[in-house]
Amino acid sequence: MKIDSDCQAWNEEQEPDRRHRREVEREEYKSLSNLSNSEKQDRISQLEARIENLKDDLKWSKSSYESESYRDSISNLQDEINDLSSSSSGGCYLTTAAVYHKGEADNGYTLTTLRNFRDNYMRATPEGEALVQEYYKVAPGIVEKVNLRDDSSRVWDLVYREVGNCVSEIEADKKEPAQNRYVRMTKTLERLTK
Repeated sequence: MKIDSDCQAWNEEQEPDRRHRREVEREEYKSLSNLSNSEKQDRISQLEARIENLKDDLKWSKSSYESESYRDSISNLQDEINDLSSSSSGGCYLTTAAVYHKGEADNGYTLTTLRNFRDNYMRATPEGEALVQEYYKVAPGIVEKVNLRDDSSRVWDLVYREVGNCVSEIEADKKEPAQNRYVRMTKTLERLTK
């Protein structure tokens, strides 16, 4: 019990610092609207590094209060990554997260291929448009939940591999199988992160 009360006292002492850090993060966030895509990608890399540091800190947290504080910070940083990704990628949330994890550029071959596929094939039919809209509803939450996992790096590696399979099918003019593969992948990730 003594340890819990000591941790609680320490956490209460740290709360003003946490509030200040959140205010600084909000101010930084407000300035993001003027960033170029490469600046956004750099910012995303910085945020991902901060998330990894917070995950390490979370493993060593000594109280539920401290753990919750780390989880809140991770969630806030992930929200910023999602906003940056969606504003620069036109909504390719899962793919953007996976290719950024691998260090591929926002305007690289994979994202460009999938954006063209989405805009020129999927959105050409009401069914495809419905799939795109459903994806926009579920994908940001999936990205956030995957990034909170201890094995997020492994998950993004698997997503990247599956995205590569989709690109190969698109290149081979197997558009329906590519669409079906991406939908299955999204549904699998949705189940995994519930």
